This record gives sequence, structure tokens and C-alpha cells, in this order.
Amino acid sequence: MMAHTDTNDNSERTAEMSNLFQWAWLAALLIIAAALRIHNTDSFSYNADEAMHIHMAEGSSISQVWQFSQYEAHPPLGNLLRHYWMEISSEVWFVRSQSMLFGLALILLYYRIGLLIAGRPAAIVCATLVAFSHGAIIQSYVVRNYIAFLFFLSLGFYAYLHWRNNRRPAMLLAYMACGWLAVLTHFSGIFCILCIGVFETIHLYRQKAPVRCHLQWALANLSILLVAVAIYHAWQPILVPLKSYFVGFLEPLPQMVKNTLVYPYSTGDYMFPSHLFTSLLLPAMAAYALLPRLILRKGTSVRPLIALAALALLVGMALYFTQIYPPLGTRRNFWIFPLLVPVAGAVLGDALEHICIRLLPTMTALRLPVIALIALIAGLASYDAADRFHDGSEYAMPRKQSDTLGRYLETLGPKDLIITEKDDGIMLTNLYRVMGTDAFTGAHMSALAAYGNTHILFNPYYPRNYSRNVLLATLEEAQTGHMFDEVQRLVFLRMAWSRSPLNDLMTCDTLTKQLVGFPPFEPNHPMDSDYIYTRSAALMIVPKERFLSEVMAQDGKARTCLDGKHDMVPGFMPPHY
Repeated sequence: MMAHTDTNDNSERTAEMSNLFQWAWLAALLIIAAALRIHNTDSFSYNADEAMHIHMAEGSSISQVWQFSQYEAHPPLGNLLRHYWMEISSEVWFVRSQSMLFGLALILLYYRIGLLIAGRPAAIVCATLVAFSHGAIIQSYVVRNYIAFLFFLSLGFYAYLHWRNNRRPAMLLAYMACGWLAVLTHFSGIFCILCIGVFETIHLYRQKAPVRCHLQWALANLSILLVAVAIYHAWQPILVPLKSYFVGFLEPLPQMVKNTLVYPYSTGDYMFPSHLFTSLLLPAMAAYALLPRLILRKGTSVRPLIALAALALLVGMALYFTQIYPPLGTRRNFWIFPLLVPVAGAVLGDALEHICIRLLPTMTALRLPVIALIALIAGLASYDAADRFHDGSEYAMPRKQSDTLGRYLETLGPKDLIITEKDDGIMLTNLYRVMGTDAFTGAHMSALAAYGNTHILFNPYYPRNYSRNVLLATLEEAQTGHMFDEVQRLVFLRMAWSRSPLNDLMTCDTLTKQLVGFPPFEPNHPMDSDYIYTRSAALMIVPKERFLSEVMAQDGKARTCLDGKHDMVPGFMPPHY
């Protein structure tokens, strides 16, 4: 069995930390975790991904939310939940608080998982790892679906552990229901379910379990797989074109091999509290699995978990090397979290318990090393915090600057045309309301969407201008499609998070232009790419006729400025160009 069971009075007494102590630590963890997740939630505007999820949830009905969701690469459950959440309030802090609540619930859930696996010390460590997890903190303060997805997936793993121990049908039904919720929130959940399914099937075979047990397990996993296949099939219209532009990100074979080999570290680094912690813990887990009897007495009870985590990492490495995962939009392979983090908690908690039994004069003294370990994890997380959470990490731009940018764009009129990338256009307005309308009919590289008193021109096929070729193709199709006819000024918008060929033009000395920064550019400061990146947003305003003659014309004096230095994918050529 994988769950923790005490086999002697000594270990029983060791695990008996007082209820007051454990609940005090849980309360402290929740308070600290909430502070980390609340920090700056109302100080930053939505980034492009957050705005995307919000705009999809803004549909006037469930059917419209479903329709909007089909123009994005993830299943709709997260948007449906957010639709009802936003009916209570649309304040920035409140919309983000949904993620925070899932994140805090995750801490309590992993306490229960740790308790089930290896006892109270492991439970406290598991809860601590989640409280200070780099990825869990980030996904708990942004409007994304990953933390809800992780909660459903982890709850399913918890139900699976219970079913593995007692074979109760209610636990299998709970596992199945949570699996449905997970794959309806993110496609990558099926990878976790498949790993658990294969692992437990082998275990049932080796244990010569009854045929009825095999059948129940197979039907539960098959039902989850069918739900995943059905929703994946329904999302094919958006997933098929997504695959074409991900081809531009394929790495050379030597680089792919190198990145595949370091995959376990890069995956753990996003999930664990610090770089150093990841570097030390992964080798310790491997040693714990290979030499349990030489290290700790309870090693064999945790080995099945380590084998399951190793299987998941191998599957993740295969997905990375074959490039299957990009069309699914997997965020740092978050689906491995429920299989990897409990192992870490069990190893550390088990080590803590069995080393201390030899060193400490009284069982109550176990509290001291638990406190020391939690302080170490918090310290390592704090050490990395300045680098890993700089400027709010996945936040966008400060609200003050965002409001200033919004007021500036409101001054533009019908003779102006905003030109930006699709992701940034989504941040400005709900482009999903015009998806599938006449504005997109026949559009290959250029489409228009209304914004205030003017319009936004963007590429509906690519979320980013991956190369100068994508930018030029967008502008050339707009020109031949007469989208510039009534325009006098072109207003190019580039956000700070975008590595864009627009920087080639913004730093071009031969192009006559006006640059506006948010916050404002300093007078007479050299205008290089690094300086532009210090601004949350930058506008380049060019008279239309001047831009057509200086950039769009083959012999234009500024066309050579588009030299590809700032391309996201150097040399990327869109299929329609």
C-alpha cells in the first residue's frame, strides 16, 4: 500500500505532534501564503492572457462563453466558472481572488495528501512546499485557469490514494469526477491520468487483484479519456492552426536533446520554492528510491510514489522531445505537480521523522526540526523571491500606467489606426465578440476590430509578430485590402512583454516618427531597444503616407531597419506570405 501506516510504537509516538502545533503551523502557512498571493493584486492591470480569459468569461450567456472559449487553446470549464464569479463583482482584486482561493485550498489539500502518504511531518512539509511553490504562488494571483486545474487534478489524486487503500467505490467515483473536471479545464490533465492509470494497472496485475477491480479501474479511466477526446475533438478548429505556428519554435536537435535531459530540473524548478531546493531535492529523491534500506527504514513505503513521479517525468520528457505538448499550451508541465510535490514532502517528512528518532531525547522535540525545515524552505523561497517575482512576475503593467495608456488611446479618432499584436489587441478589447463575423471572413494575416473612435489592426492567425515577415505580411494584406484608405496616422503599440520586430522600427533613425512611452521617455535619452523595454508600453505614431513610402515601399529608406534583430523566431515565414 502507498498510504502511511505506523508499524511500531516508536514511530507512532514520533508522529504524534500535538493537534495544537499542527493547526498552528497550518494557520501560519495560510496567513503567509495569502499575503504572498494578495500582494499587488490590485496594483497591476491585466496582462494579455488574463484579459483573454476575462473577455471569454464576459459572454452574456453560457452558450456565448462556450463560443468565445472555442477561439482559444484550452477547454471551457475555467471560463464558465469565472463567468459566474464575475457576476458578483468585476473589480480587479475580486476577479483575481478566485485563483487565490483555489491556491489556499490547495495547501490544505496537500496537507491531507501528505498525511495519507507518510504521516504528520510529511503533511506539514507538503503543505509548506505548496505554500511557497514558485508556480503555485504565481498562478494563485493571476486570472488564469491553471490553479483551478491543479486543484481538480490534485483532488483526483487524493481520491485515487484513498481508493488504492480501501477500494471504496465512492473514492473511485470521486477520482473519476475530478478527472472530468481537470480535463475540462486543461487538456494536459489527461497525461497525469494516463500515468496514474498505467501505474495502478500494473500494480493491480502484480497484486493479482480481482477481475471486478480491474474492470472498475479501467472503466473509470476510460470515461475520463473519452471526455478528454470529445472536448479535444470539439476544439480542433483552433488547435489545428495553432500547430502550424508552433512549428516556428522547433529547436535544433542538439538543443532539444539538451533541454530534454534537463527537463526534470526545469519542471521541478517551477514547482518547488527555489533553485537551490530543486537542485538538492531531485538527487535526494533518486537516492531515497534506490537505497532506502541504507538511508531510512520507511523508504519502501514511499518508493511507489517515487516510481509514479519518475514515470510522469519520463512521459514529460517524451512529450517535450516529440513536441506534442506545445499545441496543448502546457504551462511548464503543471500536470506533474500532483505526482512530484507529494514525493518531495514524503521524502523530507520521512527523513525528518526517522533521523530525529535517533537524535532527539523526547518525541515532542520533533517540533524543533519541523520548525527548522519549514524556516529553511521559506528562507530559500525568500532568497529567490527578488529575482523570481520581480515586478509582479506574470503581472502586466502598473494600473496607473495602464489607465494613462487607456486615456491616451481614447483620444484617437477615426483617422487613426492602432496596429498591434493579437494578444495585445485582446488586452485592449474583447476581440472574441467579433470572431467569426464579417471582420474575420477570409482574413489571412489582417483583421480589424472596433476600439473607441478608431480601430485595431492585428493578425488573427498569430498571437505575436514572431518575425518581420509576419509584420510585413500583416501590413501588406491590410494595404491591398484597403484597410488604410481612410487613415491618416498609424499608431503602433508594443507592450513590454513582447519581443517584437516593432523594436526594429522604433529604434530606426531613418524613419520619421513620434514615440510615446508609458511611463514617459526621458527627454534626449538615447532610444535603443533596452531603453524601450524599460517602459510598460510604447507607441510609435507615423503619418500613413510617410510609413508607406519609407517602410512599405521596396526601396523605402527605412525598410532596411527591419533586419530581424528583434524577431521572436528569426526567419520565421508565415504560410500565407
